[in-house]
Amino acid sequence: MGRCSLLLLPLALNLASAAAGSAPAPNVAYGQASSLWPAVGALLVQINPTSYAQCSAVAVSARWVLSAAHCAADGTRPADYTFVVGPDFLAATASARAVNAVFIDPAYDPATRAHDVALLRLRDPFAGLPFILSENGPLYGRRLYLLGYGVTDANINNSARQLGTVVVTAALNLTPDQVEVLPDPAISCDGDSGAPLFDYAANGFPVVRATMSHADAAPCAELQYAVAIRTDAVFAFIAQHVEDGCFESAGGGAGCDGLLRVDFEGGLDP
Repeated sequence: MGRCSLLLLPLALNLASAAAGSAPAPNVAYGQASSLWPAVGALLVQINPTSYAQCSAVAVSARWVLSAAHCAADGTRPADYTFVVGPDFLAATASARAVNAVFIDPAYDPATRAHDVALLRLRDPFAGLPFILSENGPLYGRRLYLLGYGVTDANINNSARQLGTVVVTAALNLTPDQVEVLPDPAISCDGDSGAPLFDYAANGFPVVRATMSHADAAPCAELQYAVAIRTDAVFAFIAQHVEDGCFESAGGGAGCDGLLRVDFEGGLDP
């Protein structure tokens, strides 16, 4: 998962009409193909006229998508990015959405991957259920869900959304905004950068606790850990832009019921 996957795609590829491939093998780290939570999509970034980088991302409001900063840094203009929604981002049923603005956390450090998060504003609104964003600290030792489009050892061309579980821990060699992610039994791989680590609020809606960042360069089956960015540590950056999202406040429960209500539950109280 330490890097975005690089896809060699025709420049004129129509993602919404691309032919569906065969069903991918289960993730080597015991994840499985999933149609849950359409808000999680693939982020495609055009690198040059014939190739794209691929990461994962999640809609956190009708207009905003959260991903990894190193994924967003690959492009040079908003038109380079496409957010693709669907269980398989190359299937005929996938839906592609254009991006009209990109914001990278100003504290992002490419050397350490500190604050490795970015927000992308969609040109047209996302009609599905967005994920809740949490200002609460990470729950060390707790199992979280990981949902992304990473490759697998069994299928290096995987384009299907995969769901698995991991455990979040602290580690001394990380920056304060980072957490270590251990297999439980799943683990991320190339293309999972930007994917959400989440659990559920009392009302049953998904809450983003962290965003996948990087891992050592190794085959998926050999990865012992990965690194993610704590949502609470980058919450100020997110709240500065995502004015129409659902927020879970520090020390409290969900600030909304998971249903997007612009101008009612969409803002964050100062």
